Amino acid sequence: MTDLIVRDQLGYRKTNEEFQGLVVNDKNLKIGNRIRLPEFDVVGNMWDLRGQYHIMVPMSKIEDISFFKSFYSDLETETICDIGDNREGCDSYLDKAYTYNTLKEKTRDMFRKYCNSGQKHKLVAKMDYDAIIIDKQYFYKVLKFMMDNSDKPMYYGNPFYRYYGGVSMGGNFYAINEKAIEHLCSCEMELSDVFAEDLWFGDVINNCTISKNLEGFDRINYIFNDGRKILHKNYNAKGVSLKLGRNINNDKF
Repeated sequence: MTDLIVRDQLGYRKTNEEFQGLVVNDKNLKIGNRIRLPEFDVVGNMWDLRGQYHIMVPMSKIEDISFFKSFYSDLETETICDIGDNREGCDSYLDKAYTYNTLKEKTRDMFRKYCNSGQKHKLVAKMDYDAIIIDKQYFYKVLKFMMDNSDKPMYYGNPFYRYYGGVSMGGNFYAINEKAIEHLCSCEMELSDVFAEDLWFGDVINNCTISKNLEGFDRINYIFNDGRKILHKNYNAKGVSLKLGRNINNDKF
């Protein structure tokens, strides 16, 4: 039995008809489609997906690279540092040093660099240092589903509805799959007066797909994060209290 047949039986790949069954009726949307993550059994782990996805992690000088790489050693990440950051663990560098007020420019430069690199992945994500992935099986499902249906542009994350009827995904973790990457890299990533970098990025993705006059599931397909599985900054449970962020043990913040 081929790998393709196995994936189909497990529900990873979906026809347009099956996709229609995943559509969530969302009256706030005027563009694209909101779809839910389908239920399917997990038969692999994150190591099985290596080489197929790429997670970019913008790293500031006040964030601990060693901790992050140890905590997420099973993920395929690229820690991206500003120029002049000479710490061990920086996988690549941008050409500038950025501040909190220029994170929008940093996000643009990071994605432009990826688009110009010639790399090809079925999924590209931006993950912040203070993202906390609690459920790796859920995380595997998200990546696997988006990658196995990479012919349909998908955009995953914490949703923020925009005034024009689209969605921008919040910053601790968001991902776009191969078709959405193709759209992004074919469009200009022009800066706007939107301050928050992640709202700006969502606007870029949305405006790019709108400009292509796409229909049906060729439009952007939004998948909303289950907020219990991928958290931001804090996690508390029996025997653990975890806090991450630029304000932790940082007198200069």
